[in-house]
Amino acid sequence: MGRSTKIVVSLSIVVLGLFFSFVIYTSNQPSGSAMIFFNELFKQQEVDAVLFSGVSGTILFNGTPVPNAELDFSVRWNDEEITQTYTTDANGRFVIPKIERRIKTSPLVQLVISQSIVARYQGEDYSIWIKGKRDTEEFSELGGKPINFRCELTAPLKRIELESGALGTPGEWDGVEIP
Repeated sequence: MGRSTKIVVSLSIVVLGLFFSFVIYTSNQPSGSAMIFFNELFKQQEVDAVLFSGVSGTILFNGTPVPNAELDFSVRWNDEEITQTYTTDANGRFVIPKIERRIKTSPLVQLVISQSIVARYQGEDYSIWIKGKRDTEEFSELGGKPINFRCELTAPLKRIELESGALGTPGEWDGVEIP
């Protein structure tokens, strides 16, 4: 067994020991103490969440703005999904607004909000945004407000490692430091 495996096993044993100690302790308390604890531990909470912070920008093909490109947008969390289609204007510009909802979360489960934008131009699909958002804050996708988003459809999809998780995009923008 490797050193890291031994550490994980040791920590698991400690956690299990604490858990069973708590169960034994609460079983000697007034009726229902353990059940109250477990109900609170597994209780879902409702929170206000920014599922997508919103973005505006320009779609380009070989450096030329793309008019009337369709942008298929989707955001998924828990068992819910929002899908919408947006269209670029005559100058290739688009706006996808902020999406906010009141959602249920659990303290024992990592929230993951899947975001996707696919551009459709001349019968071809181009993934321009693939992101797993793990919090409910506005502009946390990039660590700041994206300004002047430019997406060249002929550019390759790049994986960008951010503190908030990986982002897949061929796009670039001002106002956000990307490592």
